Amino acid sequence: MQDNDDWVMPLFNLILTDTTHGNKDILNLYKIMPDMETFVKVLKLFSGRKVKFPTEQEINDAMILALVYYFRYEKGLDWDEVKKQVPYEFNPTGYSAKISGFNVQLKKKINRLLELYDGR
Repeated sequence: MQDNDDWVMPLFNLILTDTTHGNKDILNLYKIMPDMETFVKVLKLFSGRKVKFPTEQEINDAMILALVYYFRYEKGLDWDEVKKQVPYEFNPTGYSAKISGFNVQLKKKINRLLELYDGR
């Protein structure tokens, strides 16, 4: 299809715009895909479904939580050291509570897996 790329891709873009009723999200997704094959895989994966992506803030919060958890509980650093290691501003008290909630959920998931494994 290399020889036809000059006219096929703009034509595809027009057809996609028409069939998605001008849905800019689909067009933006198409434009950032590395190739048509990947775009088609994504479309097949989510075919006909609505997908809600996390907000930028939700992604940032998750990244901070992961970093804080790692430095605090995996590396055993105190809160002052954690604050030095994490390149984002955060409230240790708030993240301590988030980590407690995360640990509760993690324990539940582990218990469910153990129950499945043990056949309980």
